[in-house]
Amino acid sequence: MVEGNYVERIQTQISHVWISGGALIMCEIEGTDNPMACSNIKVVDNTLVLPAGMTGTSSTYMARFRAVQGLVCSNNIFEANSDVTVSCINIEPQTVLTTKYTPVNHIISNNIAKGAYPPVIRENGALSTDIVGPVYYSNNNATYSIIGTNSNIVGQIFGSGIPESVVSAPVGTLYIDRSGIVNNLWYKLSGRGNTGWSQFLNTLGASGLPTITAGAGAGTSPIVSIEGGDKAGLITITVGSAPAASATVVTLTYSGGVAFAIGSYPVICAANGAAAALSGNFQVYVNGTTTSFLVIAGSSGLSAGTQYMWHYHIF
Repeated sequence: MVEGNYVERIQTQISHVWISGGALIMCEIEGTDNPMACSNIKVVDNTLVLPAGMTGTSSTYMARFRAVQGLVCSNNIFEANSDVTVSCINIEPQTVLTTKYTPVNHIISNNIAKGAYPPVIRENGALSTDIVGPVYYSNNNATYSIIGTNSNIVGQIFGSGIPESVVSAPVGTLYIDRSGIVNNLWYKLSGRGNTGWSQFLNTLGASGLPTITAGAGAGTSPIVSIEGGDKAGLITITVGSAPAASATVVTLTYSGGVAFAIGSYPVICAANGAAAALSGNFQVYVNGTTTSFLVIAGSSGLSAGTQYMWHYHIF
């Protein structure tokens, strides 16, 4: 076990190193002899801080590991307080006589990246590394990335806001949005960049009650009500006088504000005889958005004084 405030660069054949409980500025383990130069390395329960005012470039790192097998890097806090691009964990292959020594069998889990300029987890070009999560990302105003060419990296990311076009990660990564919206779980479906995310809709089940607002298609002084939640429920409308054709009957605004970050897909079905009897130009249809869905009257409109009821379900 090694403990202390600073860990010097190790550049030799080494194994069974345990770095734990330190307040570190930098940690580098680099083996240059052969693919087994570094193995069975544990870096756990440390605090690594890049102080404010410290300068650096895109190659600046807080922890770098080369030619390592069996790396465990867990429960560490990486805090960057300088406006530089840094990697808090940089996994690199080692090139000696044109031969790459690719890291294998790593576990990187339960680390926290925070601070004024939180660093990234970076896998730099390795072909066979296995990085697993969760990796906890705590800063709400910046992005988190796993970078490299390895298709076997999987993990779990916590962030704030939707990841599409923001968060880079490989296929198979799970992302949990902690900003408080209803549909907060995402899955990386394609690519290694910041696009290709797919959202699991309604992962929290029924949420609060949507608001319902009558439109011109419900006539003058209609009576409208709703039961249920953002996920499913019942709409009841008693049409007022002079309902307009081809107009919005009601708008349901989801309780989460932006409850469906990439769009909602509502389905309705008749819940009483009057709604079931609608057909042809009298039939209503629906249109979903990220924040709401609309029930829209057909070209012949609804009948004044008639009560219509529909069940709805949102996908």
